[in-house]
Amino acid sequence: MNTPIRLVELEAEPLHGTPVEDLVTGAYVNVYVCAETDELAMSIARRELFSAGWEPSESGEVREIELESLPASGPARGYYEQCLVDGCVVVMHTWRAEH
Repeated sequence: MNTPIRLVELEAEPLHGTPVEDLVTGAYVNVYVCAETDELAMSIARRELFSAGWEPSESGEVREIELESLPASGPARGYYEQCLVDGCVVVMHTWRAEH
């Protein structure tokens, strides 16, 4: 049996002192991750974000997804398929810092 793919949706902000800190204030993040449980998926997502210089929010949503449930067009299927290869795909939608 294959490990299910879960989609973790949360927000994050750049850690102090990181190169992007002056460019963006935060991000909506979708993390596609191969994980047996929601808790493991959230843990992996948070670890990946932190190691990339981002502070993930304390809360977020996790749900198991299947390829058939994703729109036929658009990037989600590609992220799902890449997750099958790499085990984790992080997609960030950032917003700019306001001056």
